[in-house]
Amino acid sequence: MEQNVSYTPEEVAQILKVSKYTVYEMVKRGDLVAYRIGRNLRIQDSDIEEYIAKSKAYENNFKGIIINSDGEKLIKIGDINISLVTDVEGEARVAIDPEDIILAKGLVQSSARNVLKGIVKDVVENSSLVKIIIDIGLPLSAIITYKSYKGMQLEIGQEIYAIFKSSAVKVI
Repeated sequence: MEQNVSYTPEEVAQILKVSKYTVYEMVKRGDLVAYRIGRNLRIQDSDIEEYIAKSKAYENNFKGIIINSDGEKLIKIGDINISLVTDVEGEARVAIDPEDIILAKGLVQSSARNVLKGIVKDVVENSSLVKIIIDIGLPLSAIITYKSYKGMQLEIGQEIYAIFKSSAVKVI
């Protein structure tokens, strides 16, 4: 990209390999900064680069196909279905912040649409936070406090549920 260049939503969609509707949704959510010149929406190259850099920071970054199933949007990633909130359909990439994932040893009734059963594959302790890698059919990272980790007595090979809201799944 050239420096100090601005793009239309259609051009940004081509750069990011998403639909122009996804670009409008990203702007509406505040994920991508845009400005108006008259009635036209423009996005600077530096804001696109910043968005890409932020997106790469997510560990749980997956490519799949968004479908509408009985009025609920799902992204199919292989055999895994993840509920999300979006107007987009078709091929897309999503990201889930590891800190948005709650871990449970058993099923719990909640408003969260995503309850995925998996196996603890790795534990990475880092002072007050612990990263838990769970195999749910694909690797999913969750971040919990050290106190929660010790209290749950999590171990590699243990069965666990990863729980997160549909709104925690970001289309990128």
